Amino acid sequence: MIRGVRKPDEIAGLGLSHRLTARIGALLKKNTAISVAVLESARPATALETLLLSPALLEHGGTLTTEALLKFSGEHADGTLQIPPLAIQNADDDFHVICLQDELDAADGWGEAVAAAAATPPEAQNTARVAPQSTALAHPPQQNEGIFSRNEMDRWRLKLATSGSASDRVEVLRALLLGPLEPAEKLDVLLQGLSDKDPSVRAEAAGLLPNIGISRDIADALAGINDANPERRLAAMERLRKLVSESTPDAEVGCVAACAIAALKIGFDPALKGSLLELLASCAKAVGRKSSRLAEVMRVVATLIGEAAKHGASSRQVDDTLMSAHRLIRALMVAVPEALQPILKSERERCADPVTESFLLQHLLDLSQPNSPDEPELVRIAVGFLSRDTDEGRDSRAIGNRLARRGEIAIKPLCDAFPTATGGAQKYTFLLFDEIWRRGTIPAEGLELAANMVLSTLASGGRGLRMAAMQSRFVADPNITDATRERLAEAYLTSIEDFAFPLDIENVEITISRMGLPALQPLMVRLGIERAPIERVRAARLLGDLALNMKAPKGQMLKVQQAVDSILRRLEAMTLEKDFGDRGELLRALGKLTSSPAASKQADAVIVRTLMDAAVSKDPKIAPLALEGLTFAASSRRATAELVSRVATLLVQLLEELVLDIETSTSLVNGETVIEISGGEKYTTILPIIIKGMSRLASSSSCPPQVLRDLGKVLLARWTSICMGKLVWGPGNTTLLIEALRDVASQKAVSAELRMEILKGFAPRHVQTPIMHAVTEILAAADNETTAVGALTIGHAILGRRGRDGKFQTEDRDEILKALTRIASRKMLGASTFEAVEKATAFRKLIVDELFKAVKDSVPNMYDQLVRMRDNPSVPPDLRKDIDRQLKAYHQMDTKR
Repeated sequence: MIRGVRKPDEIAGLGLSHRLTARIGALLKKNTAISVAVLESARPATALETLLLSPALLEHGGTLTTEALLKFSGEHADGTLQIPPLAIQNADDDFHVICLQDELDAADGWGEAVAAAAATPPEAQNTARVAPQSTALAHPPQQNEGIFSRNEMDRWRLKLATSGSASDRVEVLRALLLGPLEPAEKLDVLLQGLSDKDPSVRAEAAGLLPNIGISRDIADALAGINDANPERRLAAMERLRKLVSESTPDAEVGCVAACAIAALKIGFDPALKGSLLELLASCAKAVGRKSSRLAEVMRVVATLIGEAAKHGASSRQVDDTLMSAHRLIRALMVAVPEALQPILKSERERCADPVTESFLLQHLLDLSQPNSPDEPELVRIAVGFLSRDTDEGRDSRAIGNRLARRGEIAIKPLCDAFPTATGGAQKYTFLLFDEIWRRGTIPAEGLELAANMVLSTLASGGRGLRMAAMQSRFVADPNITDATRERLAEAYLTSIEDFAFPLDIENVEITISRMGLPALQPLMVRLGIERAPIERVRAARLLGDLALNMKAPKGQMLKVQQAVDSILRRLEAMTLEKDFGDRGELLRALGKLTSSPAASKQADAVIVRTLMDAAVSKDPKIAPLALEGLTFAASSRRATAELVSRVATLLVQLLEELVLDIETSTSLVNGETVIEISGGEKYTTILPIIIKGMSRLASSSSCPPQVLRDLGKVLLARWTSICMGKLVWGPGNTTLLIEALRDVASQKAVSAELRMEILKGFAPRHVQTPIMHAVTEILAAADNETTAVGALTIGHAILGRRGRDGKFQTEDRDEILKALTRIASRKMLGASTFEAVEKATAFRKLIVDELFKAVKDSVPNMYDQLVRMRDNPSVPPDLRKDIDRQLKAYHQMDTKR
């Protein structure tokens, strides 16, 4: 009696669509069940599935007849998708069961076979059970031809597919292996057994594989992964992963794939899930050879991801599943890209959770070639996914990264979806605009479209969204029209008070200062006396930064000069205002404006005199900022040697006068004693300006060699005192000192003796990251014979930071390798003798090996370091070819993973 499916666990692993699962439950309410054999044939997108989902079938659920089924079948079948003959059987509990006509026919046949078996003596039955294990009975005697007739074989194969008893299916496997079937047919039978939902049946099928020529090692391992003992399963899996390779015969690979798919479908052992997926990746060619099997694998993968997503999109279960699933799909993309793409599309259309949809979309985007016919629609779908997402997590980032690679084609869909997108998606859209812009793939039209989206948001968006929009950096691109950039500058200045943290405000101000000439008018308006003091001070500060960053567009140099002159005149007149909010900011802006190449020479003398007077004044609020402005003016390309010398002398004098004079005072506050320490303010206000000013002068093209040498000696003396413990400047100022010495030693005009003195001063503390970078940057700037031997010595010293295990500490690894890459990229490295050249070559190869190890360990920016070395003409050609070869090998290996 056929009872049909009554419980959800009876259809686990069949790969049914969610709609069909719901329809089974609806029919059960009308006392109508469906047999397992019918459901196994009702795969997604088949005519049988369409029939079972039809409204007419549900409407007549409780009164269905075989004739009605035949009529419905004729309506839903077509020339390519035929529906097998169906029938209705009444169960003993008043249920109508939709089954295959073959099931009704087979039931009678099996009844005769069972009766014959009952009449067989027990001894003969025992012999029959043992016989399939023996290869001697592969061709049974002729008198048994009746038992193994073709009709009987077909009935047994049907029983293998429909029997609800695992032991019955095992007996059928053994019997069929004895039958007069062709080797290919026997392989199909065992593949069916390996695909069984019961592990005991799969283990039995695996044990029978050697009888048809399958490797005993493969068979034992497949039987082992279906063992009842968890430890044996893990051991068998490890063995199987070592056995399966590209050289494994197709038949064996097919057996492995069938068994792995079945185990994954029923969730046999969660501990083996990742290993089974990676095993399928090893079988990618065999899996992709049949479209039905490939579709089944994709359905299994989607199901696994969906189940893992129930634990949370960022759960460990999702991470573990996605890691193995990505490797599997990448392997399939290499093996069968054309067959995989439509299956991914079909699976995406039916998936219900965002984690699975993101996974499928990622690989669809990877498979779709730029400018292909399906690219616009695929980009639209990906943008639609982003616009619905509320998590803004890994899934959005993965899709967004792939959209960013598409460049211009993603801009308009992103703008079209923006108004109806979620708040998180709208904020992420601005990040995507910046990412696409950084890749340099947005034409002027796309930039204009994105910029107008920012303007629209600033005009009507909420505070949080406006703040996200103002963090955009692409708005300063000169390819955006002047009119739009002027409106953007006005909008940014109007909304900047939305921010509360100084760092956020500073970032927005930097963007405004890079907008060029279009930002001039909005800033000049805010200099008006009617404006709030904070607005006037900000406008003055930004005008100074604007002059530093301004680059004259082609044919507009005269316009830029006129703009800078007008700013200078306006700010110079404002220095006479006694009630200006911050005179120091005004003076610093004047210094920056004077250093601009577009500034008029006529204003230099007056402004420099004003800045000099303010810098030597005793006003603690004005003097430091005026001094900073003076160093900008003295570092301009047209600054005279006399001005540079005067400013350098002033800086040295102020440095000499800077003495730490700590005072303490005690007072009672709310009955408690409070100790106030004062006297160190100059070390946080003036000293950083002095050090940066010296560095700025030293880096200027107008700095005379004598001034450069004097500044270097003064700074080096302070470094020596700090190293000896005679001077304490604090971490921040010490770092500025290291950077200043680096700038001095990197100048071409500095003497070789002074450069070597600085390097020797740094050498004892090369393990400190700022000093290590300073040393390697100096060596990279001074790539000559004088520093060649020292560079190799320092390189080996840095390599000595590896531990006993031959590895760098994880937290310092990326910084150390960046420094080593600078040394290895030098043209001159080591002495010129044969042995020294060999040592330098070995050093370079060692650094390349370390970089590749870091790339494989996913250390950030290491891939870029290798690419720079490969493209650097200073690196020996042989090493560059070797890097290119290894990069190609890495790409191939990563694709297979």
